Amino acid sequence: MLSLEIKYQIQQSTSTIFYLSRTQFALYHLIHIWGFFLLLTNDIPSEAARTFLTVIILLSTYQYLEFYLIIVFLIVVLPFYGLKKLYAYLLIRIRIRQMERILKSEPLSDQIKGDRECKICLQDYV
Repeated sequence: MLSLEIKYQIQQSTSTIFYLSRTQFALYHLIHIWGFFLLLTNDIPSEAARTFLTVIILLSTYQYLEFYLIIVFLIVVLPFYGLKKLYAYLLIRIRIRQMERILKSEPLSDQIKGDRECKICLQDYV
């Protein structure tokens, strides 16, 4: 019983930490984007403040460089992957429609001209 209580307490604390870390990650990136926006749009009068802001943005970008590269990679690659999947889906749909059209067409016996009897088994075509 004590082990179940300990396990429950650990799960409660780790779930709280999980959500707090996600929230911190989101806030950090919002502040990072805001600082980058300030650097580009505002004319900061103090050269020291401008240099400080530039250094902080560069260091924070370097800290999450892998994250940013993955996002850029996904932005570039996902449209091509989606187009490939869409092309494969449309190709399958076209083949299905062709097969349905063939199956819904006239029976074979209506397309045969001349004698309607098989020369080998001497039975009528179906």
